[in-house]
Amino acid sequence: MFIVRKILTKKKQSLVQPLESVDDWIFDAMNIAKIAASVSKCVPMAGPFIETGANLFYSALEQLKQMRKNKEDFKGLSEAIAILLRTFSEATARRTSDSTYPEGFVRVCADFKISMERLANEIGLLVANSETKRLKTYLRTNNVQETIAGYQTEIQRLRNNLMFYCTLSTSVQIFEVDRKLTGSSDEGFPELKEFRQVLQTDIYLKEEVNIERSRHTGSLLFKEYHGTIPFNGKEYLTTTRSYEGESGQERLKAELKLLARIRHPNITQVAAVCFSRSFPSIIYYDDLRPVDDSFEDRMYFGPHTINYLTKLYRQMRDQRVCL
Repeated sequence: MFIVRKILTKKKQSLVQPLESVDDWIFDAMNIAKIAASVSKCVPMAGPFIETGANLFYSALEQLKQMRKNKEDFKGLSEAIAILLRTFSEATARRTSDSTYPEGFVRVCADFKISMERLANEIGLLVANSETKRLKTYLRTNNVQETIAGYQTEIQRLRNNLMFYCTLSTSVQIFEVDRKLTGSSDEGFPELKEFRQVLQTDIYLKEEVNIERSRHTGSLLFKEYHGTIPFNGKEYLTTTRSYEGESGQERLKAELKLLARIRHPNITQVAAVCFSRSFPSIIYYDDLRPVDDSFEDRMYFGPHTINYLTKLYRQMRDQRVCL
């Protein structure tokens, strides 16, 4: 009898042990979400998105604990989201309160918040109707698994984009150092505050525009490219002028001072400026094209109206070799 009683005791323990730890992964994920929400309070721009997304994830996990069935189906998704939150924390850990984040990083954070809003609503619906026959029929199908798989794909995409940002973190830090140095040396340049500053990696170049060499030096003082740049989640056609040579930064600043004082619909509009040491450049809106010789002659010898003068200024930028 002693032997039989001992065997039964072991069997009972083997059944109870998994039940005690079945929700451990939920508590672990909740702890990660809580920490991420707290840490993100100090992150500028992107912080509110991370904090809200982490809190929504925490709320979804609390609802998930109430489910009697199928909660294990969400384990893989929850672990993937927890890894994403850890990556967010690592990406912002060594940043200061005045750090600047690229638009791509902020967009990833905003997309994460939107995903967590939908996930919290989905789980809330499952929990609220967990005892109805309609839901039981729903659970017997592959709809839940398909929904979870869709979220996993979305979270993986966000993490891939975030990892891409992390690979650029060194460039971002260099950009911030350059920005601070520029700010300290440009106290007498208030016009600089009027322009959006971007990273070199934000500028997508498609093709180079043929530029005539300087009549005075015989060399190229700048290069121009057609391309795009992202603003507020949209891609805009642009023409980018990069300034060549050791005096590139100074010539860029001189042109900005001129452009800051000229605003007119017929004059090229500045989209952004890049102070990269290797690619100092001004980014203009639109895919600008050179004019043909006949139109150039009409602008030179036509009446000197505002319309002609502003078109001349816009189309013949490449002839302003000295400012």
